Amino acid sequence: MNRRFRLLVPAALTAAALTAAGWLAYDVMRFSHGEITIPPQEFTITPGTPANRIGRDLETAGCITSAWRFRLLLRLQNTAGALQAGTYRFPPRSSPATIIDMLCSGRVAVYQLTVPEGLTLREIAGLVERAGICPAADFAAAAAAPALLERHGITAPNAEGYLFPDTYGYTRADDGAALTERMVNTFNRRFAAATADSSPRAAARSRHELITIAAIIEKETAVPEEKPLVAAVIYNRLDRRMHLACDPTVIYGLGEEFDGNLRRCDLRHPSPYNTYRHRGLPPGPICSPGFAAIAAAVRPAEVDYLYFVARPDGRHHFSATLSEHNRAVRRYQLNP
Repeated sequence: MNRRFRLLVPAALTAAALTAAGWLAYDVMRFSHGEITIPPQEFTITPGTPANRIGRDLETAGCITSAWRFRLLLRLQNTAGALQAGTYRFPPRSSPATIIDMLCSGRVAVYQLTVPEGLTLREIAGLVERAGICPAADFAAAAAAPALLERHGITAPNAEGYLFPDTYGYTRADDGAALTERMVNTFNRRFAAATADSSPRAAARSRHELITIAAIIEKETAVPEEKPLVAAVIYNRLDRRMHLACDPTVIYGLGEEFDGNLRRCDLRHPSPYNTYRHRGLPPGPICSPGFAAIAAAVRPAEVDYLYFVARPDGRHHFSATLSEHNRAVRRYQLNP
């Protein structure tokens, strides 16, 4: 090879690099000025997909204008081997440089799952399935995994009540086991915060009993200031060995048999959750209570109420005697 030809090789490479840089700048300007409009869209890279295939798939999906230029840019940046698998969501008008940066740094799409207070394990599993995380049956199995229960000291057949209601971020790589672990960890932190200053009455109860009480509170009232009052009724009735007679526990015990209408015959159902038939607390939580319900369970109001009845406005009337309660029932239920 003569001297002149040897000098032309780096010059050719430099020209290619300048040309690629020009294409890149042109693409950036086109995207940033709206000449190319791309809505936010998901793009998934499966593990082991080669860079050439990724470039073709990006072009087919409309995320880039040229797979060839994309591959050239990867070569110039020496990043072809750094593209990470996962599901990504590219912002509108993302430039090729932005896309490559996202793929190399593994900035996968993060989605949000909001779990409201008061849902049962079965209902949460339905939310998880609808979000596309995993089938409901898989989530339920993860919530009953012996390793999970043992790791967190849950003395129950599953994590009912310990799946803290909150908004959780997740990726397409997450599964039921990862989500249940995160939810129980959140429960542990929030329960510790709620029980930092427990009343003597609550201190005598186990964690499982407190969550069971909190779950009943959550189901009985959505009014924050009423939660400590409902907690007081539960404690007062437990102290007097009275039946709790809570409709939500009966409904939970009916499971899929419940059709939305609680009948008098349902109050005779043999379920251990039927607090009309069995004294004391039911075997475990009937839902996942929120922070306010847990706080009420550990700090019940200092009142002598034994009864409450729903009013038409969604609140409750609390009574200390049966005669007063019967008058409230006639006023708010029989003759509203």
